[in-house]
Amino acid sequence: SRLNATSGDRVSAIKDAASAVTAAPKDAEANSLLSEQMASVGRLDEAVMFSYEALKAAPDEGGRYAHLAAVLRRQKSFEAAEELLRAATSMAPHDASLVAMRMDSLVQLRRLPEAIALGQEARKRFPDDAYLLRMLAAVLHLDGRDAETVAILRDLQRVAPEDGFARHVLAAASGATPAKAEPAFVRVVFEMLAPRYDDLMLGARSYRAPALIAQAVKAHTAGKDLS
Repeated sequence: SRLNATSGDRVSAIKDAASAVTAAPKDAEANSLLSEQMASVGRLDEAVMFSYEALKAAPDEGGRYAHLAAVLRRQKSFEAAEELLRAATSMAPHDASLVAMRMDSLVQLRRLPEAIALGQEARKRFPDDAYLLRMLAAVLHLDGRDAETVAILRDLQRVAPEDGFARHVLAAASGATPAKAEPAFVRVVFEMLAPRYDDLMLGARSYRAPALIAQAVKAHTAGKDLS
C-alpha cells in the first residue's frame, strides 16, 4: 500500500490498506496504514476512525496516540490532540519528536509559556536533538523572547551547522536579514503558523501588515471605478 502511495496511485493504496483491515480488523498497523491513506486524500473523519481503531489495538504504543493526534490537528481539534500527545510523551519519554509535536500543539492553543517550559525541560534530556532545538527556538521567537531565541539557535548551529532556520533567524537578529528567506525557515514558520495564522500572528506577535495593507488599498481605491 505504501508503495502504491509513493507512486501516486492513491486509489490502489487505499484499496490495499482497506483489504488489510478487512483481513485483520483489529491489527494496529493495518488500521494505521488505512488511516494514513485516508488522511492523504483529505478523508479526515475516516482517518480518525481508523487511527482510533489502531490505538485501541495497541494502547501501549505512544506512536499510535501521536498518529491520532496528527489527524485531529488537521481537523483543528487541538485540545484533543494535546491530550493525546501528553499521553504519548508520558508513554515514550525518550522520544524527543513527540515532545516537539506536543510543543507545537500547545502553540496552536496559544499556550506559549507551557510550550516553552516543556521545551526547556526536554532540552536538558535531549541537548543534541536538532528538531527539538528548532521547535524551542521557533516558539521563543513567536513569544518575542529574541535573546533566548538566539541562544538556542547558536546551540542548534553547533548540532546542525547547515540548519537553514538557524542561519536565517541569526542573520536577521544581527541586522543582516537575507533578501530571500531560507526554505527551512519558511517551512518551520508555515508548519507552525498555518493552522491558526490569524490568531497567532495578529495576537502573539501583533503582526499588522496584512490589515494595514488592506486599509491602504481601500483608502487608495475609495470612490474609484476599478471595473
